Amino acid sequence: MRHIRQFREVDRPGRLAGIELLAGQLECKFSGGARPINLDPGYLDSANLVLATTKSRDHGICIGQGIFAEVTLRSRGKSCREISW
Repeated sequence: MRHIRQFREVDRPGRLAGIELLAGQLECKFSGGARPINLDPGYLDSANLVLATTKSRDHGICIGQGIFAEVTLRSRGKSCREISW
């Protein structure tokens, strides 16, 4: 089941790498050998939903500290389209 937490205040995208590292630490802290939580920090602007990841892929942009950003959804008119990767 997927749960999404929405925040009213938009943080600076430049802090995304540090937030992803913190999210990884929290996942490890509460894992107990499994992965009961999956935290995917990102940001939403008027054109895209961008998520942070530790996975280096051809479509990811390195944003520092071994963290990559990838556009997950793209806005087209009044709808959003999932990116094929």
